Amino acid sequence: MATPTEQPTEEGIEATPRAFLAQSLVFRDSPEDMTYGRRVALWLNERFPGFYGPESGPNAPSLAKAWAFFEHVTLERYIVQDDNDDNDNDITDEAARSSGKRQSTDRKMSIAEPGEHHYRTKLYPLLTTPLSQLGDFGLGFGLYFSTLRDFAILALLGGLLSLPNLLYFASTDYDSTTNENLGSGLLRGSAICLDRKWVPCPTCQKDEFEKQNKGAYPIKRFSLAWVTVPSDAGYYLNVTDYLDWKLLDTNHSIEDINSESEWLTWDLVFNRTEEQNVVRLDNLRNATIPTTDAYGSIILNEQDGFILNGTNVTEQLGYTPLWCGYSTPSDCYLDLYPSITEKHEDGFVDDPSQTRVGDSDFVEVGFALKNLCDGATAQQGWINWGTLLIMILGTTHIYFRTERMEVRFDEDEQTAQDYSIIVKNPPPDAWDPEEWKAFFEQALDNDPDHPNNSGSPRNKVTVCTVDVDNEAIIGYLVRRRDLRRQIEMALPPDTPLDIETLKKEVERIQEEKTGMCSSKSPVPLMVKKLEELETEIRTFFKTVQEPDTTQVYLTFETESAQRRVLKQMSIGTLDARRNKTEGIDPLYLFRGKHALEVREPDEPSTIRWQELNATESTVLIRKIATSLATVG
Repeated sequence: MATPTEQPTEEGIEATPRAFLAQSLVFRDSPEDMTYGRRVALWLNERFPGFYGPESGPNAPSLAKAWAFFEHVTLERYIVQDDNDDNDNDITDEAARSSGKRQSTDRKMSIAEPGEHHYRTKLYPLLTTPLSQLGDFGLGFGLYFSTLRDFAILALLGGLLSLPNLLYFASTDYDSTTNENLGSGLLRGSAICLDRKWVPCPTCQKDEFEKQNKGAYPIKRFSLAWVTVPSDAGYYLNVTDYLDWKLLDTNHSIEDINSESEWLTWDLVFNRTEEQNVVRLDNLRNATIPTTDAYGSIILNEQDGFILNGTNVTEQLGYTPLWCGYSTPSDCYLDLYPSITEKHEDGFVDDPSQTRVGDSDFVEVGFALKNLCDGATAQQGWINWGTLLIMILGTTHIYFRTERMEVRFDEDEQTAQDYSIIVKNPPPDAWDPEEWKAFFEQALDNDPDHPNNSGSPRNKVTVCTVDVDNEAIIGYLVRRRDLRRQIEMALPPDTPLDIETLKKEVERIQEEKTGMCSSKSPVPLMVKKLEELETEIRTFFKTVQEPDTTQVYLTFETESAQRRVLKQMSIGTLDARRNKTEGIDPLYLFRGKHALEVREPDEPSTIRWQELNATESTVLIRKIATSLATVG
């Protein structure tokens, strides 16, 4: 088992607990048990004593004492076990037990109280502290690193499952350029594609591309360029040889075309002359024009309309720009670039069959940057779906595992919370702790579903604390505790703190002008303040009226009793506040008529004891104000 360490006996050690503690720890620590910062500081202090310790005397600042105090009081440490010690359950020294160290039957490390000097301690190692022991620093601390580790493993698994996709994206099967110009090796294996080609896109709008040209790696994806097209087309392509008409009869006049006869029909909205007529596609069966780099693919039919480069542009244009001369209907032209063609006031050139001079013509066309990489294969899809499924299942598993780890950390740290409950809505006149003790020991012990045949209370209550609306007295007691703590730190170790002993210490200090307590000692003034404060407390108690009960804390003898109570008496918050007793066994109703809101309390160290009587509206207002201040 861990054994108490011998206290140093070097001369000159001061007798106050703070100085005694710091001085004694200087002698105890070996260099390997110190932080690197402390080692460097002590080495510099030894090499340059005048620089790091300019003053001298018994009360001069000491760098060695300061570092010892910092490492033993501020930093967390654990109790070092003997080589033949399997666990820390046999630590029975009265000083150790009175220090309130938390213990567990399966722990490898037992956290030490700040300033522990009865047993040898060490700092928690940075890299080798087990995850199971991180709960020593708080439940949230342990859960954070436990969850962080689980998500790191899940992310690694997701990366390994996505490895085939990464290899595919880095291969020439995906990008024939093999991403030679990536510039950063971190992008290799990503879906970025450098195998691109500019293709004609007469219907593309420059503004739409500029809106999308943002992000970490913006590139130019739209451009206007002058391209060469055959001169026999100009802005128009002769598609006469590719048209498959349903009905075509040139022996009828334009007036006949508007009749109900099934002849070639024209769109008269544009007030065409006989030489210029826009043909409706319902006259066509089909027209497929060969693909060229200048035009792209073109398909015309009644069902789909005008399809240019795989995009239906009929609705974008409002019409299909197919023109046929009425006098010579065998000559039909398609306006390839209706959105950028130079046109007269009526919207069309005089004669679509006319072309410019020469064998070729230049037309300003919009070009879009097209990726030629194939990243939408079935293999990539199945791998992505599988990885997503694994991530969802893994996240669900982590959720339930975190709940189990919470219980494990909570059980590993045996604190009062593990044995206690809180009643959040007691009757205002329920001041008697014995009444609460009897209710939980007797009423719940008579549970017919879980009979108790042992003859002794199964839910034995060890401590019952009734919290009343006494915020003022709490303030007094906090001030009294702080004063007593300051006096304790200024007096020799193990000095009783009753008022008579303190008066004797004051008399001794006033008589002694030298020694370990000089005339500059603050003890006389602090004792005087303590006496005045206790007088105020007694006066307050004489005038105070019986306050209302606000909360009740009960601590059971076993954890199983606490969990049984929480299980049997857990009801909804709204039902408890409305005192909805329907469906509740009378055994669980306080005084036979009160539905209680029973919960597990917070850790004692996290409770703001001076704010216990704050109303919910007050708490809500403070939270809102804090949030607004944080955001602002």
